[in-house]
Amino acid sequence: MHSRMLRRAVSAAVVLAIGAAAPAEAATATFSPSADSYVDASRPSTNFGTQLELRTDGSPVMRSYLRFDVQGISGPVTKATLSLVASNSFRGAVTSRAVSGTSWSETGITNANAPATGAALSSVSSIAKGARTSFAVTGAVAGNGAVSFALTSTLQKAVAFSSREAGGAGGPQLVVESTATPPDTTAPSPPSGLTATAGDTKVSLGWGAATDNVGVTGYRVYRRNPDGTWPTAGTGSTAASTRTFTDTGLANGTAYTYRVTAVDAAGNQSAPSTTASATPQAPTPPPQQGPCGTAPVRPAAWQHVVWIVMENHSYSQVIGSSSAPYENALAGQCGLATNYFAITHPSLPNYVAMTSGNPQGITDDNPPSSHPLGVASIFSQLGTGGWRSLQESMPSNCLLTNSGQYAVKHNPAAYYTNIRTDCQNYDVPLGATPDISARFTFVTPNLCNDTHDCSVTTGDDWLKAFIPKLTSSPQYQSGTTAIFLTWDEDDSASGNQVATIVIAPSTITGTKSAVRFSHYSLLRTTEEMLGLTTYLGGAASAASMRSAFNL
Repeated sequence: MHSRMLRRAVSAAVVLAIGAAAPAEAATATFSPSADSYVDASRPSTNFGTQLELRTDGSPVMRSYLRFDVQGISGPVTKATLSLVASNSFRGAVTSRAVSGTSWSETGITNANAPATGAALSSVSSIAKGARTSFAVTGAVAGNGAVSFALTSTLQKAVAFSSREAGGAGGPQLVVESTATPPDTTAPSPPSGLTATAGDTKVSLGWGAATDNVGVTGYRVYRRNPDGTWPTAGTGSTAASTRTFTDTGLANGTAYTYRVTAVDAAGNQSAPSTTASATPQAPTPPPQQGPCGTAPVRPAAWQHVVWIVMENHSYSQVIGSSSAPYENALAGQCGLATNYFAITHPSLPNYVAMTSGNPQGITDDNPPSSHPLGVASIFSQLGTGGWRSLQESMPSNCLLTNSGQYAVKHNPAAYYTNIRTDCQNYDVPLGATPDISARFTFVTPNLCNDTHDCSVTTGDDWLKAFIPKLTSSPQYQSGTTAIFLTWDEDDSASGNQVATIVIAPSTITGTKSAVRFSHYSLLRTTEEMLGLTTYLGGAASAASMRSAFNL
C-alpha cells in the first residue's frame, strides 16, 4: 500500500474510534398471529376460531380479532402495519381498532365474551379479491409483548380475509419497524447525601437520587469490611424508586460504614457516594406496665371491638423476632394466641371469611366488580352506624378499586353489596386520630405499613405509633373496649399459623393460650362480645376466645 493511502486509512480509523456513537439502525420484523377469530352478534355464543376466514360485517355485526406476540424489538417502534389478504372484493370502509384485552382464547372467544374494541387506528376503503391490504396500527404497538387488534365494518356485505388457519403465504401479518438504540455506556452520577441512622442491631440508610442519561434502574449498598476494604458484591440493593435501606442483624456497639452506587439498565455503575457511619445500640427497655390487666374483672357489656389486620407473615416471623420489638413487648404485656390459624390463601378470601364466616368461594384477590357479595357479614349484623372501617391511604370513602398504597382486597366492607350505602358513610380513610366510637371498627394499614410490601420492622414501628392512640382513647380508658391485632395469612411456609394479640383492660398481663383458634374464632368472639346471638358461617362452630383472655 502507498504511504499516502496508508495515512488516509489510519486517519479514518482514528475518526471512527473517537467520533460519536453510531446512529440507530432501522430493523423490520414480521410476526404471524398467535390467535385469530371472528365473532357474530347473531350467534353470540358461537366460536369461529378454527375457520379459514376472518369476517367483518355491519349487519349482522361481525368483528374479527387478531393477537400477535411481539418479541425481539430492541428500540423504539417507528411503524407498525397489519397486513391481510382479502377473500372477496369490496368497497366501503373496514376499520382497524386497538383492543386492550390480550388474554382471550382463539377457541373460546365469542360475541358474548369478546373484549371491547378501542379507538379506530386506520381504515381501508376498497380491496380486490386475493390482494393484500395494509392497516396502519403504529399507535397500538409500543414494543415487545402481546397486542390485540379488531377489524370492524359498517358495510351491509360481509368482508372476509384469510385467517392463520388458511396457511401458506396468505395469512395475516404484523410488520413492525423499529430503530436499534446504540449501546448505553454512560454511568449514572453518584448518589448524594448518604445518611446512616443506628437502631437496635440495625442501621437505616437514606440517600438522594442519582441521575443518568437514560435512567437509573436501582442502587447497590456496600458495607465496608472490618479490615477497611470494600467488598465487590453489594450488601443489598433497591429499586430506583427506593432510596432507603436497612441493614439488620448487626452487632450492637460496633461501628459500620457504608457507601452506595447507582446502576442503569445497561449495567453501568456509578462512582460510589460519600460514606456514612453509624453504631447500633440496644434500646432502653420499655416499662413493663402496659394497657392490659388494669381491670381484672371484665365489664358487664363490651361497647367497642377493634380489629387491626396486618399482612402475610407467619407466627414465627413476628413472635420472637428482633425485627418486631414493640409487637413482642405488647404480646408480653397483654394476651397472645399461640395456636391461631388463618383460613386459606390468598388475602381476599381470608378478609371475607373473617367478616362473613365463609370465603364465599373466592380464591383470588380480584376487586369487588368480580366478587359482588350479597351475603350477611359482621357489618350487616351491626347495621347502620354500628360499624366503621378505617382504611389507611384510601383516597375517598368506600373506594372499590386500588389506588397507590391502598388495596381494595384488604377492605372487606367494599365487597358486600347489601351495605353499599352504609359503606359510603362508614368505610372511610384512616385519619391522624382514629375514630373507634362505633361498636365495631375494622382497621387496615396501607400496603407498606401492614408489612405486605415493606418489612416487619416497618409494620412494628407503625403499630408502635398507632396502638397507643387507641389505648389512650376515651373508649379504651372507659374499660369497655377490646382490640385484636392479627395477620390475614402467613407466607405459605408455616401451615398458615399467624400471630394474634389480644389487648383489653381485663386481659391479664402475659396471658398465653394454646387453644386452636382461627379467624372464625375471632368473628365468633366479636359477635358474642357485641351481644349478637346469630353466628355467621364457620363462627357457629368455632372456639370462642373470651374465656382464654378474660373478655
